[in-house]
Amino acid sequence: MRVLLVEDESFDEEAVRRLMPNDTTIHCVRTLRDAVKIVTQQSFNLILLDLGLPDSSGLDSFTTLRDSAPLVPIVVLTGLDDEHLAVLAIREGAQDFLVKGYLDSRALRSLGFAVERDKLTSDLLQEQAKATELEGDLRKREQELAHISRVALMGEVTAEIAHEISQPLQAIANLMSTIEMIAQKDQSTPASIPPELSKQIHLAIQLAQRILSRTRGFVRKSDAQRVSTDLVEIVKDTLLFVDFERKKHRIELSLNASDTPLNVLVDGVQIQQVIVNLLRNATDAINEAAKESGPIQTRQIGVRCFRRDQQVVVEVEDSGSGIQLDAEDPFAPFVTTKPDGLGMGLPICMRIMRSHDGQIKAKSTESGTIIEITLPEHSQ
Repeated sequence: MRVLLVEDESFDEEAVRRLMPNDTTIHCVRTLRDAVKIVTQQSFNLILLDLGLPDSSGLDSFTTLRDSAPLVPIVVLTGLDDEHLAVLAIREGAQDFLVKGYLDSRALRSLGFAVERDKLTSDLLQEQAKATELEGDLRKREQELAHISRVALMGEVTAEIAHEISQPLQAIANLMSTIEMIAQKDQSTPASIPPELSKQIHLAIQLAQRILSRTRGFVRKSDAQRVSTDLVEIVKDTLLFVDFERKKHRIELSLNASDTPLNVLVDGVQIQQVIVNLLRNATDAINEAAKESGPIQTRQIGVRCFRRDQQVVVEVEDSGSGIQLDAEDPFAPFVTTKPDGLGMGLPICMRIMRSHDGQIKAKSTESGTIIEITLPEHSQ
């Protein structure tokens, strides 16, 4: 063990040397200035500090050395008449204090305890650092899993995206055919695009660009970036994203949203992923109900966005057959009622919501299922 002794009295230095075990290396300095200098150059397991030095005295001696060597335990040496200073030093972070003239085996045990406490503190800090590193690694892996889920989901809706893009492209083709017909009928004047047709072409191109931009944003792999966003706008964008699939399955969709902004601090892509999963699950539930009991009269999905107790709430309700909450936890991994499902959609949604300090809940009703997500409202 390496000990730095900061003591200007030779008599007290000898007393400390007699006290310490033979395998202890003691380096003694006489002034605070020398102590500050040496702790920046060498490493020590323990510092014994006299509070009365030629160039410093009182609590300032301790605080100065503590700030210079914050990771080394310090035990202060004091006389009977200034024990109150030692108590103040302990309040400021000293490990213990010893009274000069009373250095015996009990004092040695005190020094041992000081070193051991410091070792335990150091070990605890290392464990905390490891835990922080593991937490960061876990968060990174969860983001990767969420990205994989989005890519897989995108694979499932490729046909819908192709159909969405084909509509504005077909509109552009039809408009161009119209322009060609106009040009062929009136060859006496230079061919030009009528303003109204030009406007429609530009609108169709912009629609195709928005579809592609929305698709790229959904599958892009990037670090989570949380910004204050109106959750209603995220919901509206998501409804556009799944609109073709809804129409294909002849499902009516209603949106009941607050007229005032419902701001939340979120990664918009991740929250969109949650809502897409809920809407697709609702669609599947309605289709499964039709397979089990024949055509159902009501094929509806209702989405509601509102504020409740400083929370922003989104509810997705379907008219399917409901879920059995008392059987298995629908948010547990690999739990699914779909023949070809993996049972990872809702667990990923759960992780995303928890990472945003939010919640996701499910409840079965007489007419289907309601999935509710809540997020803390963000005041700008």
